[in-house]
Amino acid sequence: MSSPTPWAEMRRRLEAAQQTGRLPMIQWPNETFIRPTAQPFLEVEGIGNIAEPVEMGRNGQWNEDGTLHVQVYVPRGTGSTLAREIAERVVRLFRGACEGPVVYRRTSIGAGEKETEGTGMWWRLPVYIDWEYQDRPTSDGA
Repeated sequence: MSSPTPWAEMRRRLEAAQQTGRLPMIQWPNETFIRPTAQPFLEVEGIGNIAEPVEMGRNGQWNEDGTLHVQVYVPRGTGSTLAREIAERVVRLFRGACEGPVVYRRTSIGAGEKETEGTGMWWRLPVYIDWEYQDRPTSDGA
């Protein structure tokens, strides 16, 4: 899981798009979620790969990088077009976004596959968005 600041920024972008109807329901980690029966939905995870110092000292800058991993789920047997359209909407939320301490780099839409756990009634398409975050702790170390 990524640290709180990049996670909050990524979640804010996805929730804003979901609230305007551009994205389907979102399943967040460790939160109650009831999967719809025949509607697309997203499953989201933020992965922090590594955090390392750029400057030495108590108040030195740290860089963290990671990947936002979004699984787009559509009902099995309905084709891949809808999943690909939703995946592209997700990617476009982050493409070129660099305002604030989180910068988004590469994106990828992976190969789809049928769900292997659960009911098996879903087909999923993974979306990966690489990000970088610069953090400078305050003088009290917080």
